[in-house]
Amino acid sequence: MHDLSVTAIHHAVQLPTDPASIRCQQALAEANASTIDHVLKRIFSHLRHRNDRWPPRRLFRCLDYIAQHCRSENAILQLRSFRSCVKAALDQLAQGTTEQRLRNETNIESIHAVIKFIGSVLEHRNCYDVLLNDIRRSRGMMYVLQWTACPRLESTCLRTLVAKGKHFAKDLVAYDAFWILANLVNRVPDLPTNDPKVHLCVKAARIFENLMSFAKSPQADLQSREKAVSFVRSVNFIPLARSWQESSSNFLQHPANSATRKLMHSLTSIVSSCIAISKDAAASFSNIEAASVWRSTLSHDMKAFLNHIRQQQQDQPPFITTNIAMDEIAIRMLRIARIALGVAVSSGKDGHYRQSSADELTQDITVFLLLLGFDTVLPEHIAILGSPVTGSMHAWFGEYYNFDHGIINKAALFKNYQDFFVVLLECYIQHVQLASEWLVSRISGYISYFLTNAMATLKDDEQPDTSPVQARLEKLVSYFLYYDKAIQVFATAPTHLNDTIWSPTIQNAMHGLTLYVDNDIDMQGEEKHKHSAVLYKARRAFSALRAATKHPNACARMEQAGALQMVNINYIPNREELEQSVSLLNVYASFTHYIAALARTMALIRVKLRQDFPIGPVIMKLLWQANQCTFNENTTTGWSHVVSGCLMVVSAFEFDSESLQKWLSWPVPSVEQDETGWISTALTSSNCLSILPVVLGVLLPERNNWRESLQKRISNYENLLLHAVIAFNLLSMVPEAGIQLLRDHETIQHLCETLMELEKHARSIDCSSDAMPKLVYDVKLDEQEENQDNNSERISLLTKSPIMRCFDMLHRGLVRILTSRDNMNLIITSNVLTAFFQPLCTSMIEMDSFKLELSRMLCQDISDERLGDYRRLFQFTVGDDNATKLHELCAVATAYACPNAGDWDSVLGIRAGEEVIQSKSVFGALCRMLVYDLLEQDSDSVYEAPYRRPAAAQAIEVLVQVLTPQWVADREDIVVQLRQRIRNHPVIEDADDMVSLITHCSNDPVTTRRAPLVQQSTFFAALFSGEYAENASGNPIQLHDITNHALTMFLDVINRGGDAFLPSSMSWCDVADVLLAADRFGSESVRILCEEWISRNLVNKDDSERLDGAMLLFRRCRDPGALDAGISSDVWPFQKTLVQAFMITMSELSASTKTAQFNKMVQENDAGELSSFCQGMAVLICSSIRDIDHSDL
Repeated sequence: MHDLSVTAIHHAVQLPTDPASIRCQQALAEANASTIDHVLKRIFSHLRHRNDRWPPRRLFRCLDYIAQHCRSENAILQLRSFRSCVKAALDQLAQGTTEQRLRNETNIESIHAVIKFIGSVLEHRNCYDVLLNDIRRSRGMMYVLQWTACPRLESTCLRTLVAKGKHFAKDLVAYDAFWILANLVNRVPDLPTNDPKVHLCVKAARIFENLMSFAKSPQADLQSREKAVSFVRSVNFIPLARSWQESSSNFLQHPANSATRKLMHSLTSIVSSCIAISKDAAASFSNIEAASVWRSTLSHDMKAFLNHIRQQQQDQPPFITTNIAMDEIAIRMLRIARIALGVAVSSGKDGHYRQSSADELTQDITVFLLLLGFDTVLPEHIAILGSPVTGSMHAWFGEYYNFDHGIINKAALFKNYQDFFVVLLECYIQHVQLASEWLVSRISGYISYFLTNAMATLKDDEQPDTSPVQARLEKLVSYFLYYDKAIQVFATAPTHLNDTIWSPTIQNAMHGLTLYVDNDIDMQGEEKHKHSAVLYKARRAFSALRAATKHPNACARMEQAGALQMVNINYIPNREELEQSVSLLNVYASFTHYIAALARTMALIRVKLRQDFPIGPVIMKLLWQANQCTFNENTTTGWSHVVSGCLMVVSAFEFDSESLQKWLSWPVPSVEQDETGWISTALTSSNCLSILPVVLGVLLPERNNWRESLQKRISNYENLLLHAVIAFNLLSMVPEAGIQLLRDHETIQHLCETLMELEKHARSIDCSSDAMPKLVYDVKLDEQEENQDNNSERISLLTKSPIMRCFDMLHRGLVRILTSRDNMNLIITSNVLTAFFQPLCTSMIEMDSFKLELSRMLCQDISDERLGDYRRLFQFTVGDDNATKLHELCAVATAYACPNAGDWDSVLGIRAGEEVIQSKSVFGALCRMLVYDLLEQDSDSVYEAPYRRPAAAQAIEVLVQVLTPQWVADREDIVVQLRQRIRNHPVIEDADDMVSLITHCSNDPVTTRRAPLVQQSTFFAALFSGEYAENASGNPIQLHDITNHALTMFLDVINRGGDAFLPSSMSWCDVADVLLAADRFGSESVRILCEEWISRNLVNKDDSERLDGAMLLFRRCRDPGALDAGISSDVWPFQKTLVQAFMITMSELSASTKTAQFNKMVQENDAGELSSFCQGMAVLICSSIRDIDHSDL
């Protein structure tokens, strides 16, 4: 065997081509372990006992030669002698890298040999753990890393670092390899592309790439990750970013240069990993120059990728096979896409990412996806969608761009390059959200075709639904569901794609509804954050689904995908749970708005919501909870949206009469025992649920303090109020709504008050174009009203303010209920009109023009609809003792339905020439209800009918409100005339002579002065003249037909003087006594004073006895011999007093019937008195009508 001495091996190292060297190399290959062990021991001995002949550099070269050429490597690596030599090499490295050693040429050569030897050892596939542990313990890789600072050793060091790099990755990271290797890579901007050092940069970059991949992997420890983050956040990262930018530019200029391509490939991986490790790194690539570089690089690679696909299609269609070139391009695009994704995520929301950059990248990726061959793309499409650089087919494929997209195996394309497409689509998702709205709208239709076809491809290939590509496609679908063009595409997609197009969004929405069904809402920390994310996704999902409801096909697809499954009473939490999370409240608001939009679009949806997915109890429970809540700063907006959405759901059924009927009679669902509060509110007498009570709860909030609450709602929530009124108006089309409402007089009264408040508020605001309603859809009238004439009316309705629209809608709904033919008998017999018109009653004192006008308008509405029916029914029941109640209340209804004074004679029978109390007219029936009690048949017992008198009184009171302005004017004229006459009366002169007067009811004479009596009384002037015996007698003068108290009061007024007004403190009885005495004794001055006092106090709000006083005046001042009590007589001295008393009494007849004098009159049952009272009312009405007609002429 050839001698394997150290000398022979060294000779082979020096002269590798020499025959002796070749024989040595052959012998080395054939040597056994013991032979090699002997040689290694010799070398190790020389290392321990150094001499000039065998310096370390020669010995380590020999060791390196042995390590490279020995075929028994497994056995050799396990030799103790070999391990000793390795330790000697590590000891040599451990001496450090001082400046002196760097300047020592011999030392450098020795270190070079050592590192080369270690590198050869590490390159052995079977380098066992003992050697690796020796290297780690002696920190050999650290010294190798440090020696990269020596230019002559750089290549060898990098070679050694590459060997077993994964094994020493943790150590290298700990030895600050990021910073050391970055210094090597950062030379790129200063190197020409053909410089050999570029290859060294490539090696350094690959090592850097591997270390960075390790640092971000799950296997890395915390210290390694912190090192990586520290480097990324250090100033050393900035030059690295510039090096990547420069290498990318060089690659774009010289794409065929292998070294440039490899360097750019590795640096791209490094940068991508840095951004993945720390978002702070993305800031270095968001500037214009850097963004331009990576966007151009990605565009270049996308073109190259498409051209490879085209080439494969031409060579071996229809398969897509992987090849090295395509794999490299795909990996590089993946990494660039990660860079773009990092920039978009970290800088996009802060506004540091230029809009143009986001737009251009969005355009490039859009065109790339379309050109993948999932659908035929025309050149004009590319021109529309592409950026200035990529806006043509020539820019992508050159001169010859036509190829058949149909034969490309798209499923294989996705499968082979799944990782790339996942990152690219994620990058696209982020950039689409940052792109301009006009651009997203433009691309939405085109990209939707890609998404549809791509999902169909994955479905046909039976790839799992959990595919990451599929998940990204579904995200994009959810995003583009906001755009009409995309929705049109999705709505016409194959039905088997419903699960991938619609179901994910529906599921996201449903997760928000079911989040707290089985979970505790009171949570903290990470769990709360997760739930917030779920609620956010749910809101976005509902927004997207609602946008899609504008297309009927889309609604059908959503229904097929299970959208109505979310309509479940069990998904509605309690009010306390809803109010604890504003986000949850907003989710339910979005839910109600979505269901409303869905139901409004398709009749099929409404049918299913009525039959299969009962929406009624869900909406009722939500509305009830909203009515129970106390609006506060945090929940006000959310609850308002929930209520609006619920009411819009009801309004969505406006064209479905069967569904509207169902809203008033839902079956009671099965619920927990503690959730029955809302059921008791909505439960009807027929044990069904009705939406009407909870709708009225929105319209009439806080009934105990409803006026203040209504004012607040009108001022702050006008659109909410409008939604409630719209729903009420629609429900009023169903007779059942009237039946439920007519039984509740308090509610019907509050509705009238609400109508009045709306009218007042509407008139107080400027109904200009700035006050246009914010609702997105109009509310149509019922089917009977939908004709051509209504078109202009509906347009007019839309131009009104929301409050005016509220008034119009509520007005229509109330009139519809009050004039329903189906419920006419109930309307009459329930006396609901009395309750309804009660808030509209006004008096001569109040003179509320709003009430007057509204009352007249409502009466006219009832007249237009039902006057004829009421008249016929009234005549039909005349004389029918079994229909007394119906007959009398029909008279009340007829009075409300006859607001025009010109019809009162013919319709109501108000005539001055016949005795009203005996007539069979409507007014006669009202008068009998007013003054007579109803007796039991064949008995003197009074039939308990407490409704009669109040109903008749209010009917007459509302009827004569049209005359109130005229009566006010007439009364003011009387007062003016009276006061003028008082001022013109002369002052009474004092006199010394006294007279005594005595009445028939008292023996005590009353002494007074003669002169005032003579001056102000014609009776006493004649009595004290010489013609009468009383003048000569000195005895008291006897007076008849007057009481002592009345005489005393009369004399007090006489002695006051002609210009002294009577004090308001006087009682009505005293004034009446004085007035009668003034007439008895012919004292016009006293009569004028009394009439002035009466005129003044009849309209005195502070006088609680004024209505009783008016009745007292009628009873004491009427003409017993006149049918009308003397009201029409020009000679009856109390005619003006009676007129004023009747005016006040009739304008407040409801209150007047409750006075003591009226009740006494009824109890005394004087037929003449009762008849004259009723006849006086008729005469006053007729005379007032004549006065109005004359004034109109």
